[in-house]
Amino acid sequence: MKKTTALFLVAGLASVAIAQDPTLDQSRAELANMKADAANRTSLLAAGAEAGHDGKGFYMADGENFRLNVGGQIQFRYNMNFRDEDSAEGANDEFTHGFQTRRTKLEFWGNVINPNLHFKVVGAFNRGDSDTDVSDDTGASVGSFSSGGGDFVLEDAWVAYDFNENLTMSWGQFKVPFNREEMVSSKYQLAADRSTMNETFNADRTQGVALEWHNDNFRIIGGFTDGYRAVNSDFDSSSEADYALTGRIEYNTTGDWARYKDFTSWRSAENIGLLFGGAIHWQDGGETGGTVDAELLGLTADVSVEGKGWNLFGSIIWTDTDSAGAADGDDWGFNLQGGVFVTNKDELFARWDMLFPNDDRAGDDEFTTITFGWNHYFVEESHAAKFTLDLLWYLEATTDTSIVSPSTGINLLPSDDDDQWGIRAQFQLLF
Repeated sequence: MKKTTALFLVAGLASVAIAQDPTLDQSRAELANMKADAANRTSLLAAGAEAGHDGKGFYMADGENFRLNVGGQIQFRYNMNFRDEDSAEGANDEFTHGFQTRRTKLEFWGNVINPNLHFKVVGAFNRGDSDTDVSDDTGASVGSFSSGGGDFVLEDAWVAYDFNENLTMSWGQFKVPFNREEMVSSKYQLAADRSTMNETFNADRTQGVALEWHNDNFRIIGGFTDGYRAVNSDFDSSSEADYALTGRIEYNTTGDWARYKDFTSWRSAENIGLLFGGAIHWQDGGETGGTVDAELLGLTADVSVEGKGWNLFGSIIWTDTDSAGAADGDDWGFNLQGGVFVTNKDELFARWDMLFPNDDRAGDDEFTTITFGWNHYFVEESHAAKFTLDLLWYLEATTDTSIVSPSTGINLLPSDDDDQWGIRAQFQLLF
């Protein structure tokens, strides 16, 4: 009896102590908050919020007015390059090879407040490298090694508003609406990368405002921007123009703009589609602080033909630069390419592009690139998982053509001899 009474007494005292413990009260409060938060989340889901993958990317949405999509791109390559051993980089460079993460990107897009106000932000991990010097204990240099870049760099950052189903205004950082090959995403190219002609003349990204009007067959885009390749620049940057105006017009015969987001035409296509495009770009500089005193005029025209499992594309670009430097003069180039499916998942392609510098330049020789390749689509009619193998033949020396810029991105290295060869094996994953 005494033991039982003692046990009850101890239990009572413990209960009083626990009830008076402030730590326990805090834990109870936190638990209550967690339950309330879970209830709120459950009520939001019940009210219509959802998440998942819609085939274009992962998404979170609360009805139609608020939606965030998340996606990305990975392109991983193995490169081989063959040059004469006496090329511009010196001896022992006849064969260069290695792996390369050509593109690793994250994309965010969607809409806020209402479906008419939408946005896109794209960032890419820098693939560039830099040489780091190595010194001994005395401070003397004993060589260097190459270290990867890896910095996360902004590519696109724009907001757009749809006034109606035909008229859209956008502002921010985006691609100049000039040449079609550059406007087609790297996800949807025919070869592992764009042509040498495109890499020489493309306007790339800029900052500014653009207005687009379209219906089922016509599209007209006008832009007021900072000019060619004015990406991630401040308003007083010397890399900008004072004024830049771009106008592009397109006409398609099928009434389906989504069909022309890539260069590939699937075997399921029911009819032949044609897309005609042309653009003009003008920019001037040197009248405001820090800008370069140069005027540039660019013209381009292109045509795409897509059939039942085959495609053709051709474009021409001409630019005239008026400046006091070596860049003064008019240059032009063209690109012709085509592809055909031999099975539902396998596509063969070829490309021929050339550059023609101004005759007054020190390096005024033409420059020719011929490309052959094969695409294997792991999923029919989808670029989400794709393997590309292509062979590049650069017919002329890079040192003889002043407007060509060697780039590891297109497997073109400096050479003062003709006949440089490159092989690219690339796997692409979109998520």
